[in-house]
Amino acid sequence: MSLLGESKVEYIAKIVGIHAALLHTGKLLLFSYPSKHREHSETENHEHGIFGSASHSGVYEIIDPQNWTGKSSRMKRNIFCGGHCFLGNGDLFVSGGQYQAIHNPLLLFDPPSICNYVFNSEYWILQKRTLTARWYPTCVTLPNGNVLIISGAAGIYGLKNIGAIDLVNRKLELFDPNTGLVKLQKIPFRIGLYPFMHVLPNNRIFVHSERTTRIYNHLTNLWEKDHDGKNILEIRTQFHYSRTNPVQGTSVLLPFRLSRNKEYACVMIIGGGGEEEDPKMNTPATATCEIIDFNDDEDEAVWNKTTSMNFRRVMPDAIILPNGKILVVNGCEKGKSDEGENPVLVPELYDPEYKNWTKMTPMNVKRLYHSNALLLPDGRVMTAGTDKEWNKGENIRDEYRIDVFTPPYLQNNTRPEIQNVKKEAKYSEEIIIECDQAEEISSVCLIRPSSVTHSLNTDQRYIEIQIMATTKSTLTVKIPSDPEIAPKGFYMLFILNKMETPSKAKFLKIM
Repeated sequence: MSLLGESKVEYIAKIVGIHAALLHTGKLLLFSYPSKHREHSETENHEHGIFGSASHSGVYEIIDPQNWTGKSSRMKRNIFCGGHCFLGNGDLFVSGGQYQAIHNPLLLFDPPSICNYVFNSEYWILQKRTLTARWYPTCVTLPNGNVLIISGAAGIYGLKNIGAIDLVNRKLELFDPNTGLVKLQKIPFRIGLYPFMHVLPNNRIFVHSERTTRIYNHLTNLWEKDHDGKNILEIRTQFHYSRTNPVQGTSVLLPFRLSRNKEYACVMIIGGGGEEEDPKMNTPATATCEIIDFNDDEDEAVWNKTTSMNFRRVMPDAIILPNGKILVVNGCEKGKSDEGENPVLVPELYDPEYKNWTKMTPMNVKRLYHSNALLLPDGRVMTAGTDKEWNKGENIRDEYRIDVFTPPYLQNNTRPEIQNVKKEAKYSEEIIIECDQAEEISSVCLIRPSSVTHSLNTDQRYIEIQIMATTKSTLTVKIPSDPEIAPKGFYMLFILNKMETPSKAKFLKIM
């Protein structure tokens, strides 16, 4: 095995994994549209960019990554190109979808309960339909477990002389699983499709579109103002061109280090489209990255350049690993959505402490538009997706292979093991982790399971928690006290030894 990790194709899925989510059962959920390229069916209309493309139905597959077995099925509605995130109860919430100009399905995916072990309860629940369409929206889980929904095209893409950005839905909405949808306000500025969003401390939501960051207060339903108090605060990136759809890079909320009393948030934006107002397939992407630090001691947060990647990337994915480093995979050196070329096979590892990038062993599968990646409970990283229908380049096929990357930390020593830990915990609670190598454990972290599509992952967050006491066989750790650091829901609990080798995760629900 290489010293810089290993890539292996573990599974051939039955669908193209354009959307992916890690359920709190440890299983993977993939969903997409049914492809005519596998089924060899002429009954579906799949012409590129035409209304009705990709059918009115969808497909999904549930995969067990412990033994790499899966089962696929059809959905009544096509939610391809919707937005999603996890509710506080662990259900996956999906808003909008492909070309839903009239009916806007809101769907919940209910995985089997880890308390009742009802393994036959995996099903979709159709929620109330509205006249508010959203295609390419962003959803983010609020501290109380509800969902904030923003953006998405509000009409039919492909009409003559009208692009999706001209029909963006500017109404903010809140989804409460107990009461349904609540309309909040109309956004008083231009917003693009699939904007980046993250939950910050002090009631704030990070919202980034194109090259501008704004801050929304989810309690007051107001946008943060600048120093004069008259205008909405707008923080521009150093990079003078867009980093969001259709020339998306990706964004990641850097680790919270509660063990080091660091509760303020930093967001990193990685890659994106090239230095042109209207990028084409041959436009070089950017390798640049920037970080914004929301330290409460600072008067005003600003974007600052950090070390650039080794490769230019548009449409990449960033994954926070259990050791707190950021693995960037997927994407192309040129192009934009639908038109990427020169796929980058080499993953890169970013160290937030030293601000450097390290090249890893190449992946086996090229990932262009409609690909994704997420962290598995065993500490490896899964990549999936890329379809023939929505990529215009040559020699592209529907990609069913799931390629799994093993980071270098799994090559070091014997893994620690969590032998027992409770399945639910309250805020500020001290819980006991029974484990081997307890005296060798250097850190404990919580990582929220990911739901990812189109280089967008609002669920992902990493919290290193404090070790309060250690015995030969136990660790006592403290759960975060603030739901704005750890929004309600499920987390993967990892312990790491002094070599930064992580255990396999146990799922813990914070209530």
